[in-house]
Amino acid sequence: MAPDAAENLAAEIAVLGAGCAGLSLAAAASPQQADQMLLVGPPDDRPSHIWGFWHMPWLDQPARLARKSWQKWLIATHAGSHIQQASQHPYHALDSAVWLADCRARIARNRLRHIASPAERRKDGQLWAGPQPLSASRVLDARPPSARPGILLQHFLGYEITAPQDLFDPAVARLMDFRTDQSKGLNFIYLLPFDRRRALVESTFFSAQPQPEPVYDQLIRSYLKEQFGLTGFEITHREKGLIPMGAVQPHDPLIAERFGGNGGAVRASSGYAFGFIQKQIARMLEGGTAIARPHPPHRRFDIWMDQVFLRVLATDPAKDLASAPALFLALARALDGDAMARFLSGIAQPADYLAVLRAMPTRRFLSAALAGPGRQP
Repeated sequence: MAPDAAENLAAEIAVLGAGCAGLSLAAAASPQQADQMLLVGPPDDRPSHIWGFWHMPWLDQPARLARKSWQKWLIATHAGSHIQQASQHPYHALDSAVWLADCRARIARNRLRHIASPAERRKDGQLWAGPQPLSASRVLDARPPSARPGILLQHFLGYEITAPQDLFDPAVARLMDFRTDQSKGLNFIYLLPFDRRRALVESTFFSAQPQPEPVYDQLIRSYLKEQFGLTGFEITHREKGLIPMGAVQPHDPLIAERFGGNGGAVRASSGYAFGFIQKQIARMLEGGTAIARPHPPHRRFDIWMDQVFLRVLATDPAKDLASAPALFLALARALDGDAMARFLSGIAQPADYLAVLRAMPTRRFLSAALAGPGRQP
């Protein structure tokens, strides 16, 4: 997709950002919608990484491309563990490089125009794509936002490893295993077993500041030794990331139509951005011809519950982050796998919400709910 000539830098709709959200929108567009669009932004050249999601109706295409799926997953703490099982909504692992390549292929088939230059706003207020001014009736901004100072962050470092012998149970993913050192903040291991010898193993924190890389590395190695007796392994791939758990600052506040992480697609309490980005895009394109204005893909009640949860953690971080593993274990025991998938994917049923509310410590959560917004999570 070579850059277009200067006279072609006008479109009805300019889509800024060629990462997951921008490419996903362009790839999912109908031929009529694609004719209206101009995609602006350099290719995403970051190393490949894994996106996790539960299979939902709007995720059929990613599910077909997924590397592996699991109908069982584990939530564990030092005090106990629980395996959930799903029949309707299995958990999937998708390689980002596979998804982005599929998006590019669909974009090429639709002959959608792409300017491989970064979009920026000059001092005169005009948007430019590289050295050329950009003219569009609508601008949809999917460039990454920035985190507001002081908010809680989900940050992680992980390896894809190969063990010298069969060790992993490929039927059970370990989504949150808190049997780790919690002295530096709320930490858990996320382990996706691709077969008996190969797995993705990530050390994840919920805290206000990222850790030096040796901290994540040591937690991964200690976990593998304690849980599997594994001390020697080959690292075949490495990935890391940071997800704000709260309000973000838009990439360009002057652009009203934003989507993806820049448009509120990330679930504040848990992340899982990929599935919510696809849900948001499906709503934008469901008309088949016109492209609807983007809105955050979360229910108001889910947003409120996330705010209460984050407010609990912000009230007394040392106390509440230390007790948080018990909250996640209680939630796992209160819901079956399909109900957990619905709740974390934003389509919970009334019975799912009731089970979640019953599982939470009433006094702490009621106090946080009645306290009002307070400081921004």
